[in-house]
Amino acid sequence: MTLFAGCKPPRPRPAAPPRQTAPPALPKAINTQGIRINWRAKQKTGSLWRVLDLKAEKGTIDSQSQSGVMTNATGTLYRENRARAAFEAPTVEAARDQRSVVATGGVKVRGLNPKGALITADKATWYIEKNIVIAEGHVYMEQRNPRTDQKTAWGNAEHLTVNTELQQFSIP
Repeated sequence: MTLFAGCKPPRPRPAAPPRQTAPPALPKAINTQGIRINWRAKQKTGSLWRVLDLKAEKGTIDSQSQSGVMTNATGTLYRENRARAAFEAPTVEAARDQRSVVATGGVKVRGLNPKGALITADKATWYIEKNIVIAEGHVYMEQRNPRTDQKTAWGNAEHLTVNTELQQFSIP
């Protein structure tokens, strides 16, 4: 006589899944070298348009705001997905959340489309949504004929407001 008739041997317990650990949190800011930023903006049609291309030797990037401060930078400013101006500066602060780019320390901005304009200044701030660049401190502007490269206009100011294409300007 069996006391445990009809009982089956115990089923083996399934192995517990390996314990998963949370991935390490990204640091708020990252110091790095050889920075390349390609800033794009989504349009109502769903397509992405270029806003800014930037290369820098080194800098600090904030992962949350997608902004940063870079040194020895060069870049291209775009308007309506077309390259409009190229710039170079010892220091550039790009603030995606504020939709602005501030270049300091001896800035050069050259018109690309159309060609011929050059602005140098201590500081230049590009307000993307407003389509303006505000140059401040020891500002020099010149316009050259794209075909002959002859200077057609030039001058100095302490403050200059110009559109991204470097074609329309005002001196307060």
